[in-house]
Amino acid sequence: MDKIKEKMARLRGEVDDANAKVADLEEKLKRVEDEKMQQEHEIVSLKRLRQRRINLLEQELENSDKSLRETTANFREADVKAEHFERKVQQLESLLQAQEQKTEEVKTKNAELQAQLDEFNAQLDDI
Repeated sequence: MDKIKEKMARLRGEVDDANAKVADLEEKLKRVEDEKMQQEHEIVSLKRLRQRRINLLEQELENSDKSLRETTANFREADVKAEHFERKVQQLESLLQAQEQKTEEVKTKNAELQAQLDEFNAQLDDI
């Protein structure tokens, strides 16, 4: 009977040790599950952050594209206006040159007529 009692005591000790091991393993399992949950939350948070950054970059790209299109359109419009003004300047320069030529012709004609008038007046004075 003593052997049975000893065996039962030993078995109780083993059961207590096994229960302690189970409690330790359950505690470790809970910590691992908590850590896993925390890491999953961190992954979700990082994915959201990444998606937000992607959205911001896409919006910035759209804004840059829009600005580039507007700037290009403004440049083209300014270029067309510049070409128009260059043609207008050329026309005005041609007109100015023609007017200067006419002025010279009129001065020459005026000088000729003045000379003829002076000659005619001289002839009248002789009479």
